[in-house]
Amino acid sequence: MEKGNFNLIKSININGILEIIRAKGPISRADIAKLTSLTPASISKTTKKLIKIGILEEIGIGQTTGGRPPIMLKLKSKAAYIIGVYMGPNSLDFILADLDGVVITEKSFKLKNHTKDYILRNLILNLKEIINNTEEEIFGIGIAMNGIVDISKGISVFSPHYEWKNIELEKILEKELKLSVIVDNDVRAMARGEGKFGVAKESKNFLVVNISEGIGSALILNGEIYTGGNYSAGEIGHITVEEHSTKRCSCGNYGCLEALASTKAMIENIKYKLMIGEQSKYLKYENIDLDKIIKAAKKGDRLARDLIIENAKYLGKALATVINIVNPNLIVIIGEINKIEGLFYKNVETTIKRYGLTTTLKNLEIKPSILQEKSATIGAVTLILENLFKGKRILSHKV
Repeated sequence: MEKGNFNLIKSININGILEIIRAKGPISRADIAKLTSLTPASISKTTKKLIKIGILEEIGIGQTTGGRPPIMLKLKSKAAYIIGVYMGPNSLDFILADLDGVVITEKSFKLKNHTKDYILRNLILNLKEIINNTEEEIFGIGIAMNGIVDISKGISVFSPHYEWKNIELEKILEKELKLSVIVDNDVRAMARGEGKFGVAKESKNFLVVNISEGIGSALILNGEIYTGGNYSAGEIGHITVEEHSTKRCSCGNYGCLEALASTKAMIENIKYKLMIGEQSKYLKYENIDLDKIIKAAKKGDRLARDLIIENAKYLGKALATVINIVNPNLIVIIGEINKIEGLFYKNVETTIKRYGLTTTLKNLEIKPSILQEKSATIGAVTLILENLFKGKRILSHKV
């Protein structure tokens, strides 16, 4: 779709039709009529115009139980692009994706420090480069970042990795780039991405857990993201899983899941065990990372395997607490830990069964993410996709 045609979409009253096609597509004109108060003639006229300007496409004949077979409509995937950004602890990761979530280009910028000016300057410079090199319309920029985010105001309330608080990130970027911006917590964005493009597409009640330098989660209930009263829902990493632990968490408490089972904690734990004389056939104190621990475990290294089993049990204990309260049908786990699969998941599931209620465990599935390292950036793209045709929030901005 040529630049400028998005303004035509905004000038005609068709947000409702486009949102239905985005959410339900491929869909027939007759089914659109059933979901709206619009007449078939109005829908036909509007969709014809949208096909002409390049935002919709007809993709073939749908199923019918009788009568004339319906022609199915969907958003044209290459009609426009969306930029997804993950503001992580050590890098800024960018993707340019189409409306089907297919990644067109990607890049990463390694952070040398965490000061506000440095991060904002390089965030804007990289975004401008992507925008200037893109000929197609860009619908908006989704930002997934660590910490507490007030999505309603686009404010980064608190970031554990960046040296800032209460940064009006959405306002700053929209002013600088003249594009719509939506900012949310990284794990909530991941959950949206899993629900749209990942293993949770068929689920309305699921929990996403991200295991990295910290441990966070996000909850989808009845198809809607649950943010909590102060946008702080999902802090599974701060559930106490070892009451008498001497491991202090970043929150100040002892025995939190994050302090015992995050990637950072796993590496620190292995180093400590090696330092006090425990033996490993494959691991040396220097240059240990999670990948090396996983490879050692796969080769049968006792120290590595014992650590992964211990961490799986900690996670299972925390998950059982959440499951007993909110009763999800699916748990999606994101992180490098998925590379170990069998050993890890077996012990997570065994522990959940030990601490979880039988009624809440019925029909529960636990799956690794299929989006993995792109889960945050794809989630950021989904932030824009979900809000494309819902009114002023996206459509009030000139692009």
